[in-house]
Amino acid sequence: MTSKNTILTILASFLITLTNAQVSPGLINPLDTFRTPVGDRDVEEVNVPYYKRVHRVIDTRQKQNMVVNWPQSRLFDIIHEAALQGPDRENGIPVYSSDSLYLGSRIHEDSVYRLGGYELQMDIFVDDGSGDFDEGNIKDTAFYIPLEPENVKKFRILEDWIFDKKYSDFKPHIIAIAPLYNKVSSGVDLGEVPLYWVMMKDLDPILAKHRVYNPQNDTKPLSYEQWFDFRLFSSYVVGETNVFGLDFKYLDDYRDAPMEQLFQGERVEDELFKREEDFWEY
Repeated sequence: MTSKNTILTILASFLITLTNAQVSPGLINPLDTFRTPVGDRDVEEVNVPYYKRVHRVIDTRQKQNMVVNWPQSRLFDIIHEAALQGPDRENGIPVYSSDSLYLGSRIHEDSVYRLGGYELQMDIFVDDGSGDFDEGNIKDTAFYIPLEPENVKKFRILEDWIFDKKYSDFKPHIIAIAPLYNKVSSGVDLGEVPLYWVMMKDLDPILAKHRVYNPQNDTKPLSYEQWFDFRLFSSYVVGETNVFGLDFKYLDDYRDAPMEQLFQGERVEDELFKREEDFWEY
């Protein structure tokens, strides 16, 4: 009888466990909001015989990158919300006007809202209480239209490829990221430019708390911090360290040759691959 009661107790406990383990629809294994990002380990300069700075672009329209446009957790929305908060608030970050990332290029959070948008002039009827509709009650009013998230289709990444002889590895370290948008000024299309720059070390704690869509398995949530760290994105190289400090498309040899710009990006990728092989041979 004792054995029978023991078995029934175990079965009851098992059923309770299964019941508690059930996850409500739409909340499959949510991310731990207190998760701490792993981050890059510190690298001592004396242990770095080689490093190379590379600029690359993530196009969110490519199939592998379309997950960042998931409406429930859009990458641009996450970054922009943190930028609007500013560094003095919880979950806020500083933003910069250039990839130099020095303090003088800091953009105040009150100015972030107006970045990438445009001003619209409209005639507005102002009711003075008389109910009369005349020209005197029509005011020329300016409205500011902010940047639409759907207009950000690319992200630019600044990264350093570092060989650390202490650990014998050759790894990329993402330094900063910038949303790209198509800038138009006075009717002139100026092409794609960074909206602002964000340091990845500032952004990582926020990305670690936001889930990116995992097309392989809904029960295995993946954070944006992991998505970047595991290099699950597709990208192409648009520039490297050079004497002019310019992207391939601005260099005279490739200015009007889009295919040559692409070939130069592939050349850089190939050189990095061969460099890694050389280190191992050494």
